[in-house]
Amino acid sequence: MIQELKGYVKIYKCIDESGLQEQIFETSNTLVYQGREALLPILLRVPNEEITPQPNWGLWWWALGSGGVLDPTDPATRVLPSPFDTQLGNHLALFDPTVPGTTPDGKYRQITNVTYLKDSVNGNFYLIAVLSLRIGKNEFNGVNISEAGLFLSNSTIPDSAIRYTLFSRVTFPAILKQDTFSLLLSWYLYV
Repeated sequence: MIQELKGYVKIYKCIDESGLQEQIFETSNTLVYQGREALLPILLRVPNEEITPQPNWGLWWWALGSGGVLDPTDPATRVLPSPFDTQLGNHLALFDPTVPGTTPDGKYRQITNVTYLKDSVNGNFYLIAVLSLRIGKNEFNGVNISEAGLFLSNSTIPDSAIRYTLFSRVTFPAILKQDTFSLLLSWYLYV
């Protein structure tokens, strides 16, 4: 039997460098319409002049925001993402730009750690990609993080990427980031 699976994100608090992790949240992600419409030109390598992403674009960047909760005074009640979303609710520019693979303005970080997994439910084919996205101990401290997004772009080079298109978005109860821990988002994508 073929089972249709939806992508999801697990968020871990990493206490120390030994790898001690505590899962603090898990939720499904939303693949937004503008991300979906970009897939055909990228896969077919044939431009669609009606949209911005073109065949040479790829899923190369991720970002964080604080617009994933309904009311900042109630950080536990999140706003569910919509397939009509075109950007993060409140995009934060707080990545350390000295970390390799970070844009100079601190808004985006490259997706660099990808693991492919076999899907035992669907023929044991490599249908799953896990993106490991890390926020360092010295980043975003004192800030409530409540959303993340994956972005398509025209370049993998931080100084050359000039256009970003939201591909997928996830929201979660606000996490007050502190320098006592790093965060790891394990983002599971299924095809």
